[in-house]
Amino acid sequence: DAGTNHPRAHLNAVLARFEHLWELPTRAALILQAVGYSLYRDFGIWSGQCHRYPTLFHAYEIIRKLHQDNAAARDALLARLGEFLEEYTPQSGAWLKGWSASDLARFSMVFQLRARSHRLKHFLVESLLHPVFQHAVERGALNHDLQLFVFIDDGQRLAVGGHAGISGLDDSFALTRSAGIGLGFIIQTLHGVSPYALANINIRLLGRMADPDAWMSMGRQLGLSPERLQYAQAQLGPGRFVGVVNTGEWNEPFLFEAPHLKFDLNVTEA
Repeated sequence: DAGTNHPRAHLNAVLARFEHLWELPTRAALILQAVGYSLYRDFGIWSGQCHRYPTLFHAYEIIRKLHQDNAAARDALLARLGEFLEEYTPQSGAWLKGWSASDLARFSMVFQLRARSHRLKHFLVESLLHPVFQHAVERGALNHDLQLFVFIDDGQRLAVGGHAGISGLDDSFALTRSAGIGLGFIIQTLHGVSPYALANINIRLLGRMADPDAWMSMGRQLGLSPERLQYAQAQLGPGRFVGVVNTGEWNEPFLFEAPHLKFDLNVTEA
């Protein structure tokens, strides 16, 4: 959903994500930009139409029918887009209208991503998070109390910087904190995680781990002395954690136990 106020900014952001994701050559990127702007014109987005939006499947058909001198750039773009659409599937990406991420942010929701590849998971998570962050910037949300919390389970690959992770993640951490948005990950090791991102994480929780190197690196991030870390290794178990909160009056590590969550009998795994 491009929104009614800033369709040009939205399209540019989406095109930039695809250019980064697919590592497009310059000429292929220009073709994608031209097709994107053409689709927005054909669907009436520029003139304020907000009930139907073009999809990547529309873009693929237009690019496939292009007859131009630079066939190599077109073929390179088609190969990358076609491979992506095979993973994306029409069931996920052929909808002409859907909820905007900023609208969904008003609800308590759990998304279970069953994508076959981590690359597609990265894209889906980024596509949800970026509009929410951008919307906070546009409405001038600065130094707000916590209004939204986004938590990503099994987020090791997403927290890793560089090409494999969410582009602009470092900037997002700093932005979300001032905009009243919390962003959290469950990770098993700090390997590859940006030091800048770590510096902007105010609350850190350490659970039981089997990897000695992960114990040491995570313990250092929580400011645990060797004696405290050894004590934590003996005390932690299912539901027991060490916590550190960098804001507020108490900055020392502390042990806590999360209550066991009991589901009603009518709630199933499905």
